[in-house]
Amino acid sequence: MADGSNERRSLSATLVIADANPWIRRELSQQIRPHLPTETIHEARSPSEVLMRVADPRCRVLVIDPCMPTVGQTDGTPLLRRICCLRRDLHILVLARQPQQLLRDKAFPRQIGHVYGKNISATWLCRFVDRALAEAEAA
Repeated sequence: MADGSNERRSLSATLVIADANPWIRRELSQQIRPHLPTETIHEARSPSEVLMRVADPRCRVLVIDPCMPTVGQTDGTPLLRRICCLRRDLHILVLARQPQQLLRDKAFPRQIGHVYGKNISATWLCRFVDRALAEAEAA
């Protein structure tokens, strides 16, 4: 990822890391920062921030905790459904404590094909982000 394409990506595509826990956001950002320009990585700590960030057409990748409930909800599935309705072109990676349980949930948006445990490796995360941004560039 350390070629001239990083400069183009920084101008056209961004990544949003969404989690209520600042430690998780910081840890994920630190894992990705050596591979992407700093200005391409954004953080969101609340559902309203997530919606604001994904409304930006430059946002191409969202890494999100599925437990970010909106007002009156007990989980983040309604937020995920709303995001999927707003942005069909967005690459979404959901990091969950129990990914299998989440995938069995009939209310979970089927548009989201990438659900993994919170113990994801930094290498795999960087590959996912790089691949998603490269696909965004091609589109």
